[in-house]
Order: sequence, then C-alpha cells, then structure tokens
Amino acid sequence: MGSRARVALLIASCMGLASPLLAQSAADKETARSLMDQGLELREQKNYKAALERLEAADQIMHVPTTALEVARTQEALGLLVECRDTLARITSSIPSPREPQQFKDARKAAQTLDDSLEARVPALTVRVTGAPAGTTPSLSIDNVAVPSAVIGLPRRLNAGHHVMIATTSTSEGREEIDIKEGERKDITITLALVSHPTTSTPPVPITVAPQPVTPIAPVEGHRSYLVPAIAFTVGGAGLAMGGVTGLLMLSKQSDLTASCPNRVCGPSKYGELDTANLFATLSTVGFIVGGIGVAVGVVALLVGKPSAPEPAPAAARVVPWIGPGTAGLSGSF
Repeated sequence: MGSRARVALLIASCMGLASPLLAQSAADKETARSLMDQGLELREQKNYKAALERLEAADQIMHVPTTALEVARTQEALGLLVECRDTLARITSSIPSPREPQQFKDARKAAQTLDDSLEARVPALTVRVTGAPAGTTPSLSIDNVAVPSAVIGLPRRLNAGHHVMIATTSTSEGREEIDIKEGERKDITITLALVSHPTTSTPPVPITVAPQPVTPIAPVEGHRSYLVPAIAFTVGGAGLAMGGVTGLLMLSKQSDLTASCPNRVCGPSKYGELDTANLFATLSTVGFIVGGIGVAVGVVALLVGKPSAPEPAPAAARVVPWIGPGTAGLSGSF
C-alpha cells in the first residue's frame, strides 16, 4: 500500500473515531474522505494548488488535527511558510480531548516538529520610512496589504519571493521592490518624495452657478433671398397677362355676337360662339384673380423676408398663356 493510501486510510479512520464528538453527518464525512483522497493524490502529482484547495475544504468540514496537518504540509510545498506556521499553530494550540484517538495526538507532535523546522526558514524584512513631514505617520503596504503603523521599522515575517512596498502620506509617496529568499533577513529604506497631488482623495465641492440672462443675438445682415418674391411676381404677372388677353378676346366675341344677335337673342348657330365668349370671360376672371394673388404674395414676401445665407440664383421662371379652340390656360417652368 502506497504512502498516500496509508495516509488516507489513517485520516478516514480518525474521522470515524471523531465523528461522535464532532457530530458530522454521514454525507459530510463521505465528502471529506473523498476530498482528502483527491488532495493527497494531486499532491503526489505535484499539483499543489489544486491539492491545497481540496485539503482545505476537507479540513473545514472535519476540523481535526489530522486534516489540518495535511493542509500545512501542502502549504509548505507551495512555499507559503507564513500560512503554514499559522495552520500549525492552530493544531498545536488545540486542546486535547480525553476521548480523542491517538492519531490526533501524533498529528500534534508532527505539527510541532514541522513548526520548529520552519522557524529559521521564514524570511524577515525590516522596512524603514524616511522623509515624512513632521507630525505625520506614513502608511505602508507590502504587496497591496496594509501593514500596521506600529510595526513599521520592525522585522516583518513574510514568504520568500518578490515584494513591492509603498509608503505614503497626504503629500508624499515612496516605492521600493525587493527579492528575498528563505532564511534571509533584510533591511530596506523607503524615502518619501513630494507628489504633485495629495494621495488622499478629497470629495469634490459642488459649484453652484447662478443663471445668467440670455441676451438675444442680433440677426447678422446677410444676403436677402428673392426666390419667393420672384416666383410670386412671375405667377402674378402671368395671371394678369392671361386675364388681359382672354378679356380682350371675350370683348371681341361679345362685339361680334352683339352685331349678329339683335336684341341679344342668338340663334342655335351662334351657340358655339356664345360658349366661347363665356369661356373667355371665365378665364379672364381667373387670370386676374391669380395675378392679383401673385402680386400680393410677392409684395408681402419683400416686406417680411429675412436675410439668409446666399442661395444659388434661381432659374428664370417662364409662363406662357395659350389659347385653343374652346379652351385656354397657362404653361411654363419655374
């Protein structure tokens, strides 16, 4: 039987012995056994992070020295010596129970032995801060973890590796980086330098702006648009022209009918000429009305028109009155 299998069997038996005291459910104990077995197998494969995740989960269920010891051993393999010693302290400081199995007592002894071996391996770093303004206490963080101000300048235990230290006050800041190995004791000094802006955030002060009266902007003189007046006068002129032409034709027809129809009574042979005269009279009236409206619109547009941006010159409007047998009208382009 391999070492992993022996450890798993030992832990499983301890769980069974401790279960009446800890009152775990059968499902909890079975889950813990499975997690421990997976964690130990992953640790043998040197997949320490995944192993630690499962072993910590099993320990949270059981809370016994044997499961915690395996967590500490895995933390040591990962180089988490500070966390490992914290786990070992939990084991060695636990109060033995008269009814606890021998395996728990053995786990405490093993934890103490491992803790003693780590004492000299855990690095220590002393960080000093200089350049702080008189009467101020700088803040210090190591790897984005705040350090109590009382221990600034004193040895601080930490894991081996690369570390970033930042010290700040309300007006200054300093930064240093260092690599430290297992068992090393190092000192480092951070010198603060003034910064262009305070490192402490100040809530923005709301600014109230009194409403200002709005001054109307005088219109800028520019090119006056004559497009609408031009079209209106063109249409009006065409209407007046048509009214005048058809009016003359109507008078001519009436003169002929007066000569041909004594006492203004015409025979059937003159009905066509009579209809034509009536049509010319109607067209003349319509032409004068359209002409009067067009001229009026043109005058109003000239009086009330506002300056506007320059516009392309409009194409010349063309209106031509036409007369046919029994009909008349206007044609043209604008």
